[in-house]
Amino acid sequence: MGLPKVTFAEYDEKIAGSRLRASIPRRELEKIGLKRGRDVLVYGKHFVTTEQTKLFKKRIFDICNDHFNHSELGKYYREHVNNANLITVNSDEMAKIVRLETGREAMVIPDPYESEELEPGIGTYPFWFGHESNLVDLDRYLPIPGLQILTGEAWSRDKQLAMLKECSCVLIPTGKSMAKSANRLIESVRNGRFVIAGEMPAHDEFKDLMYIGNDLKNSLELFQSSNPVDIVQRIRDCQTIIRDRYSPGRISRLWLEAIDRVWL
Repeated sequence: MGLPKVTFAEYDEKIAGSRLRASIPRRELEKIGLKRGRDVLVYGKHFVTTEQTKLFKKRIFDICNDHFNHSELGKYYREHVNNANLITVNSDEMAKIVRLETGREAMVIPDPYESEELEPGIGTYPFWFGHESNLVDLDRYLPIPGLQILTGEAWSRDKQLAMLKECSCVLIPTGKSMAKSANRLIESVRNGRFVIAGEMPAHDEFKDLMYIGNDLKNSLELFQSSNPVDIVQRIRDCQTIIRDRYSPGRISRLWLEAIDRVWL
């Protein structure tokens, strides 16, 4: 049958989900000849209406956030799960939630890395970056001496990359949502920085190399007293894992498999 014409719904380059779940896979698949069109729609978040999805022959609904019981968004998510030909998710934990909430099976497609791999190093300050809605996970640990935070209107990808080059480590406390992907950890390690992260299923595979646990301040103290040679080697070893498992090329092949599932 050949490749169908596929539209990845892209929303805003400031939204990580738009870059990781739409822009990057779309660019990778274009390299093998994928064209934009109305055979298959791949979309996520809550910006596409049911009427708009009817313009496409097949629909893949991509879920990265657990909004099923949200007072405003829950109805949208359940409606689009019911109307989609295939559900994709960014983590095994999110697939479990989809099954529990809707009874549908979801295909797991991890987030790819988006940064060039940089030489490991240790800069001058602990760093937190992300959407402001995730600040609640950090609040209980504050104050943290020297901590730099990048979020909200101050955020830009260029600024994030610049601060990653100068920081000593990246803090990723967890709690609000346990079904997220490890994309912030992956981004940080690709930029050559050590990560101190909270417990979350997507972080489990990195436990032997990064400091993963729910005592953030103790982990930060341990990092600050650790041998820098050991820290750099841990980063390097983690980069090897990420290079092999989370390349845009490898992840785009999973998207192609998802497209084939609904089209063939």
